Amino acid sequence: MNKRIEEMLVDAGFSLISDKLYDQVSVASVEELVEAIINKCATIADLADENMCECIGANIKSYFGVK
Repeated sequence: MNKRIEEMLVDAGFSLISDKLYDQVSVASVEELVEAIINKCATIADLADENMCECIGANIKSYFGVK
């Protein structure tokens, strides 16, 4: 698993045991989800940059409904 993704999972409260999570969710499924989120963030950032927007972080938070 990508080390940065693993760090994000641990930061989010997941406990990793070898290649499985305590809650029985497969690491591959979680990694796919995280990659999809990262790709969406990159797309939002690219669009904001094209439009000369200075609030890229705010756009990403807004898209995901995070305060």
